[in-house]
Amino acid sequence: MIALYGRSGVSSCGHGEHVKILDALKDGNSELASALMLHHIDHIEADLDLRIKSSPTLREALEL
Repeated sequence: MIALYGRSGVSSCGHGEHVKILDALKDGNSELASALMLHHIDHIEADLDLRIKSSPTLREALEL
């Protein structure tokens, strides 16, 4: 989704977000993991531009 529809074309999510989600999962804290994941998805969604436009195919986007 980020490769095709991200405004910048690159992931804007930090690796720290992923680590926090994984740590919560490892600790068995499903409530925290869920909250962190929802925040993470909201962050990604805010950077998407889903308007119909001419864009590269998924294959082209991943080859960049």
